[in-house]
Amino acid sequence: MRSVLFSFLVFSCLSSAGQVLLKGKIVETDGEPIPFVNIGIVDTHIGTISELNGEFELLVPAEYVGQNLLVSCVGYHRQRFNIQEIKDQELEVILKENVSQLQEIVITEKRDKPKIEKVGGVYSTASRFMTDVDYAGSAIAQKVKTEFDTTFIHWVSLGYSSRLKDVKMRIKFLGVDEEGKPGEEIIPKEIIVDLLPYDGFTKFDLEDDFLFLTEKEFFVQFEPLILKEDRQNIYKVMSWALKEHPKEVFFDDRGELIVNSDKIDLHFTKFKIFGKIGNTTYYRTSSFGKWYPSEELSAKIGISDGSSPVEESLTKAGVLSMFKWSGKKKKQQEQKSSVTDYEADQTWSYGSLADYLKRIGTLTVTGAGDFVKVYVRQTGSGSILTSNEPIFIVDNTNMGRGYSSVAASVDVNLIKSVRVLNSLTQTALYGEQGNNGVIIISTGG
Repeated sequence: MRSVLFSFLVFSCLSSAGQVLLKGKIVETDGEPIPFVNIGIVDTHIGTISELNGEFELLVPAEYVGQNLLVSCVGYHRQRFNIQEIKDQELEVILKENVSQLQEIVITEKRDKPKIEKVGGVYSTASRFMTDVDYAGSAIAQKVKTEFDTTFIHWVSLGYSSRLKDVKMRIKFLGVDEEGKPGEEIIPKEIIVDLLPYDGFTKFDLEDDFLFLTEKEFFVQFEPLILKEDRQNIYKVMSWALKEHPKEVFFDDRGELIVNSDKIDLHFTKFKIFGKIGNTTYYRTSSFGKWYPSEELSAKIGISDGSSPVEESLTKAGVLSMFKWSGKKKKQQEQKSSVTDYEADQTWSYGSLADYLKRIGTLTVTGAGDFVKVYVRQTGSGSILTSNEPIFIVDNTNMGRGYSSVAASVDVNLIKSVRVLNSLTQTALYGEQGNNGVIIISTGG
């Protein structure tokens, strides 16, 4: 019998005494809903993700009501709530954008041909269902080892089978914690791909995401994003299968469901795995759940050396990540002109931050008082980059988009320097929020 492991948690059958059903919505500061946000209790099976409209529901058993609810999404500040304090209200969580700090990396203009790493068993002998039911956010992570000082991620190839439509998958890159398990995110970027109905290996091209790592070991995590409607349908089918085919579908002594896939096809999403359990692959059953050892994932990854053979200097964490180009002289000169540092002139009297910014040649400042607008201009052209304002970073903290976000919080007399980023290559790490340019202000604080 070919066994198929399935992380299936039937909590609807639990007694309802004392448990709490949390409801809420996750939005940005402008009220726009945020989908696929991880919501849950750390190191437990209690967790879920937000729907496309930002809404979520989470059933919390009585023994967890005294704990904290964690809400986390790449690119935003995390929030925690005491469940006891919010259990009687419908929660609206407003997440504020966050630009994380990374290491400064020197990048070659022409990268080496990708080196293919086989990071799991590759040739699958079974499958692991990571299908969510009442709870959501299950994931599987495979360890990768690299010889490079700076690693550029070209692509990942994953073996999976899916019959579900309109399912997406989130790819994350995590560090290794002190126990050797998946740790914190080391690339703070949201990578979501379509998981189309398919059976076999699929390659996901990540070159345009500009993913760089300086860790010698890291985990690549795969998280299916299965929304509530699909989870409800899965629950119905699994309940039927347990009842009608007890010899082919049953729970083992670890609480996982074993499915004889030669006899019954449940038409869900599953990852292809190799039958060997080691210390390189882990899975979790919900958002923020504990990581447990898993059979090796059938996956490959294309990587290459992302550092310049001439300049291999890296600035350690604590400095906002920047791209520097080496290679053709023309490209290097173009990139150099797109990053401009302005040191404070102590002989000049500044009445306001707007007065300071007006002296910077690559900026356009309009209006006065509460109606000041700041725009970043393209390198060399002198034209306005966009009608929208850039984001402001003050002492490594993302203050948000527009002059109004920093006008009242920056003492112009304390400014040490201002850095302006107006190249798409330079602003790539900030995602879409950096498309209008980035202004970095240092006060020495």
